[in-house]
Amino acid sequence: MPRAVLYVDLDGTLALSPIPRVIRRAYEVLASLSGLSVQQVERVSWAIHLGLASRSLPQAFDWDYIFERVASELGVRAEFSVEREFSTVCPESVALDNSPEVLRELERSGYTLILASNGLMKYQRCVIETLGLDRYFNYIYTPDSRGCLKNCREFYAPPEEVDSGLPAVSVGDNYTFDVYFPKLFGLLTVHVVRSTREDPYLALVRRPGTGLERLGGLNRLPEADASVRNFGESAVAVGRLLENFYKRFRS
Repeated sequence: MPRAVLYVDLDGTLALSPIPRVIRRAYEVLASLSGLSVQQVERVSWAIHLGLASRSLPQAFDWDYIFERVASELGVRAEFSVEREFSTVCPESVALDNSPEVLRELERSGYTLILASNGLMKYQRCVIETLGLDRYFNYIYTPDSRGCLKNCREFYAPPEEVDSGLPAVSVGDNYTFDVYFPKLFGLLTVHVVRSTREDPYLALVRRPGTGLERLGGLNRLPEADASVRNFGESAVAVGRLLENFYKRFRS
């Protein structure tokens, strides 16, 4: 029987894809049509994106939907498909930290591996297949299949055939979605620290009624159970966390 369920993030943790470049191109199209700067268009997009994410709606990461929303707010019409444009450059996606080998090691350890991404499958499928990552995962969770983002408890519900009593571990590079919310929902967490800058998604955490009060107030943010410099270190970190978990469980 697997010793644990691992929810492993994709973008920024296992891989880098060129979708930021495509989204930037979408902003440039809207800026050209509206007469605004790209930065002004980005601010409009961020406000829409954050509003959707605060309600854990899958559309928050549907970049074609957001493009249409921003175009509507700016009073312009444009023919641009993020999905179509991304499909032409998706093969440029790269694996980080020799992630396929690390996933193979985690797979051999007997964990149930779930690829857990905020990205919609229409964007992520190509990345997963290009890098051959699907062979390592038992399940793939995305907002369009789960009905919400990684900031809702239901996202982490284990499949029916998996023992719900197994410890669950979130592994990812984004503090808000891979550490803060998983800890709020009772998961162990391994933070792959890619940047020392404050995560902009903490804006979701600091909104009233988001649960930070239950963790001790607006000035307190929980630390990850383990922090690593790269995904390659995550296998050892997960093993240590689970060893300690089972020691406490038996005592």
